[in-house]
Amino acid sequence: GDAEAMNCLGCKYSDGEKGLTKNHQKAMEWWNKAAKLGSSTANRNIAAAYYDGRGVPKDPKKEKYYHEIAAMARHVSSRSVLGTIEYNEGHFDRTYKHWMMAAKGRMYRFTEGRFKKGF
Repeated sequence: GDAEAMNCLGCKYSDGEKGLTKNHQKAMEWWNKAAKLGSSTANRNIAAAYYDGRGVPKDPKKEKYYHEIAAMARHVSSRSVLGTIEYNEGHFDRTYKHWMMAAKGRMYRFTEGRFKKGF
């Protein structure tokens, strides 16, 4: 299957879009399938679900775990969220590392886009 299509379907279930009834449990099913196929965005969505308690009980440990998986796969917003989590836990050295990596990731994406446009 296509991991990004599965992730997208999970988002449509989560938001109740494209004629689908809002169903957070179905969203989690699709995100888990996508995550098993390597979708960093699906892992980030799973983390957000554990943060909000959408389809699963709120669980900060699982939220952090799934953000870590997404961040290892270069998901910039998960890397940034990990910085915030580490900050709230008082791990300021880790906070700095996560935020620097997120900032570098955003800059890479920005400059890569500029080069593609011919600037």
